[in-house]
Amino acid sequence: MINSNTSQIFQTNKPTRWKSVKWTTRVLLIIAIFFFVVLGVALYSGSLPSLPNMQAKAKEYETSLDPTNPLTLKNAQNEKYKGFKDFLLKKVKADSLKKARNKTASKANSLPVIRAAFYTPWTANTSYPDLQRNADKLNTIFPEWFFIDTLTYHLQTRIDSAGLALMRQKQLRIMPILSNFRSVAKGFDGKLLHKILNDSALRKNLIQQLADTLSYYQLNGVNVDFEELAETTNVPLTEFQEKLYEKLHGRGMLVSMDVEPKNNDYDYTKLSAYNDYIVLMAYDEFNNSTGPGPISGQKWIEDAVSWTAQRIAPSKIILGLGGFGYDWANGKHDLDYTR
Repeated sequence: MINSNTSQIFQTNKPTRWKSVKWTTRVLLIIAIFFFVVLGVALYSGSLPSLPNMQAKAKEYETSLDPTNPLTLKNAQNEKYKGFKDFLLKKVKADSLKKARNKTASKANSLPVIRAAFYTPWTANTSYPDLQRNADKLNTIFPEWFFIDTLTYHLQTRIDSAGLALMRQKQLRIMPILSNFRSVAKGFDGKLLHKILNDSALRKNLIQQLADTLSYYQLNGVNVDFEELAETTNVPLTEFQEKLYEKLHGRGMLVSMDVEPKNNDYDYTKLSAYNDYIVLMAYDEFNNSTGPGPISGQKWIEDAVSWTAQRIAPSKIILGLGGFGYDWANGKHDLDYTR
């Protein structure tokens, strides 16, 4: 039997609880209405709450910290900040240039095997047709284009436009030859080279001209062919090659050098450090000064390569073969000197 006098658990006869529920409900309803009104206005106007402009703030702080700004008072702190900022900007720029150069150099050095040929524009009746026929078999070309002016000691260029156009068409890596050869004297001039190697100003000027010319024509590097030297030591030639190597590598270019086998003019080990490749001129075993005989005997070539490989990293050696002949009977030499 249920006792009618027993009340429910949450039952109360006081009106306080009911008033609290009503006012709480009213407040929540007002807040909800306000929220929906604001949301409706925002949606209607199509605008979003503006966020702080962090870039503008950063620029404002940067301006206030810049001691070069005429409206900013200089002090030790903002001058220190300016110096640190300049250092960072310089570092970022230097790293970016280095990365670009390394990328260029890496691309230029990506050929696993060098299949190169010398190109002599002064024998255009044979060299150009040969290049047309055989360019597809090559990936690198050494055109004889760069010489040293005998009066000014400046770089002298003899670039034939037809040959350059064909090399670009065949997508060859172009590394012009820098030579101390004199067409008037018909030979290599050691005295001309001696002046360059032993005068730091002339040497620096020639290297700068060479780097600028290679950059202007967008060429891949240079092949140095200095022969018949008149030096008492190997130091001048090695120093020249070191400066040249540093300059061109700074522009992502390659450096190679032609050397004769077992010749005291060259410090093979030191030159190896300042060249990407060494072209071993394995020809002229018998020549103008020796009299008749084979130009490149097999045993002689094997011995020359073996001897050179003990002083230069084998991966840097390019074996140069002669493609010319001597007319020993008539005393006429270099009938087809194409190397």
